[in-house]
Amino acid sequence: MSLAPAEFNELEPALANFNNQVLTQDIALSLAAEIGTLSFSGLTQQSRLPSQVLAVNLNLGEQTGQCFLALENASLLLQEYFANLDLTALPHLLIEAGLEKVFAGFQSAIKEQFGQWLELVSAEVGAGEQFITANQALVSVSLSFGELTMPLWLQLAPEQVDALLRNFGQVSANSDLALSLNTELSFGRTQLNLAVVRELSPGDVIFFDQCYYQQQQVKMSVAKHPAWLAKLEQHQVTIMQPWSQGMDQINEQAEQQEPQLDLNELALDIDFAMAPQSLPLSEVQALAPGYVFDLQADPTNAIHIKVNGRTLGLGELVSIGGKLGVRLTSLTKG
Repeated sequence: MSLAPAEFNELEPALANFNNQVLTQDIALSLAAEIGTLSFSGLTQQSRLPSQVLAVNLNLGEQTGQCFLALENASLLLQEYFANLDLTALPHLLIEAGLEKVFAGFQSAIKEQFGQWLELVSAEVGAGEQFITANQALVSVSLSFGELTMPLWLQLAPEQVDALLRNFGQVSANSDLALSLNTELSFGRTQLNLAVVRELSPGDVIFFDQCYYQQQQVKMSVAKHPAWLAKLEQHQVTIMQPWSQGMDQINEQAEQQEPQLDLNELALDIDFAMAPQSLPLSEVQALAPGYVFDLQADPTNAIHIKVNGRTLGLGELVSIGGKLGVRLTSLTKG
């Protein structure tokens, strides 16, 4: 369903350019008519459609968009009007006629919400993958009508998704928290054998095998994916350059060794990082070399010591004999 009538707020299209990250946001939209109420809730970015879908092309004023229903769900919805309807056996023109009959009952509610009439351009039954279009966001919402609840997929331009979130999202349209992603700063890495990890206790110091922070640098991950090399000075982070796989050069020989039969000798990846920090999606989108932002906490306190991605405990940054390490201050229960 296309969005963005003239009275909508001025939008920032980049806000909805998701960079392939999976995002979820609550929305609330209801269209009431004599025949019942169509309710839409929840919004989640998707990467694919069901194998068989009913694809509907729509115009709302000068805006265009596509919506999709799984074929079996579309049949259930249209059976409110046509008993025992088999969409696969109907020509496209009859499918469009049936949908127009459904939309007609909600046109007044649509005009009230969006300031425009909804026009059905075309409808087609086919394989989901053939309808995916590049440079557009595919999102799903939960559609409820009577006792029916089903997913509805929307393929929209980024600014249209932005309009949907700003006008029907459960967070204020003026709030920077409308959409956010977790970011994490890593000071460095090391490897320890399982036997050593099992014996760790508060007060122990773990030294870095590879320390980014030795040059006041950190690895910045976005949604758990390494994204940037950044410079850390007190509470300020400056983006330097995109992260590349070759920047992690820890014990490459260990990966080439033959598997160990003794589990106690198994090498585990240890990462030293700040607690995840939530950044507004608009700020994540703005990240580029030279971009500067402030941290919400002291970067050298409460460092998370992570073993294969799970937090083992907390520690603090220390320097012993000119060598940087992390002193374990507490262990995570369980």
